[in-house]
Amino acid sequence: MGLVKFVDHLIDVLDVERESKEEFREELISILKEDLRKERELALDFAQQVDHLPYPHLREEGAALLNDFKRYGEQISGLIRELGGNSDEEPFDYQPEASDDFESVLKKDTFIAEELSEHANWAEDNGYRHVARVLRDIRDAHRHNQERIERIIMRMDGMV
Repeated sequence: MGLVKFVDHLIDVLDVERESKEEFREELISILKEDLRKERELALDFAQQVDHLPYPHLREEGAALLNDFKRYGEQISGLIRELGGNSDEEPFDYQPEASDDFESVLKKDTFIAEELSEHANWAEDNGYRHVARVLRDIRDAHRHNQERIERIIMRMDGMV
């Protein structure tokens, strides 16, 4: 009789763990969707600025950065699909503000990098090591891109 109770208890524990993992997965998908939205907004904000760069070499550098921002969104979208979510189910109708400039884009990029770090830690703490690694890679790329954006800002200030 004691063995039956023990087995029933194990089954209950496993069911709770399964439900918890599903809740973590759903929460992670939700977090990633928010990250994706922010990446898309950043890409649109940056695209608006790239269009106004005065020199071809700056526009070329800006276009390369823009492609990187788009790639980060694609990577996050891929993570969402790997987890069984749909990255295209939510409408996206963001319009960049005309008042945004490269410095505001830089601030948004910095904020996104910080959030990605937090989200990577959360994912790793809940057993999603692959997701954490990808988010950290994107975070590191954002940090590198911050230097590239700063170079564009300095060149704009010096009009070189």
